[in-house]
Amino acid sequence: ISTTAYRPCEGSSYIPTPQRLFDKHCVVNVKNDDQLCFLYSILAQIRPASCHRNEPYRYKNYLNTLNIEGLTFPMQVRHVGKFEKLNPDISVNVLYFNDHDEDEEDRRRDHTEEMFVSPLYVSPHRDHKHHVNLIVIDDGEQSHYLLVTNLSALVFHRNNHQHTTFVCPYCLSCHQTDDVLKKHL
Repeated sequence: ISTTAYRPCEGSSYIPTPQRLFDKHCVVNVKNDDQLCFLYSILAQIRPASCHRNEPYRYKNYLNTLNIEGLTFPMQVRHVGKFEKLNPDISVNVLYFNDHDEDEEDRRRDHTEEMFVSPLYVSPHRDHKHHVNLIVIDDGEQSHYLLVTNLSALVFHRNNHQHTTFVCPYCLSCHQTDDVLKKHL
């Protein structure tokens, strides 16, 4: 059982990707200077740029394709369901990333990877045209949404399987084959 202190999360402007998450090559971190990181991350999934996926100018022309009537930004996790109602072809899961601050020397000596990923919001919608997995990082002062592009790489440290795993986007359980994942779903 893992527990964590409740801290209401909301996205904000750019925060650099923590190194341990960056090394996994499983996220897109849009370098926005406004409060719209949630929207940029959504658009990075449904309107992917062919290159420079972390640049907000790649998505600004598509901001008006999303219905954000009545929503305020930075987007709070508790309002993701409202976003889904306004955009019925998009479902969103939000994860939280906590990279425990421990001494780098201790980490090397113990060979531990004290990285914690947990669901903050799990979409009840499983049949929408577009499904987006986001992860929230924070620097102690502000939070920021990133697009998860590879769930298997994100949670790879949690199992002993040495190849690609098939990860449930709703509970983050890992499965060795796609058939097992489909039965799980």
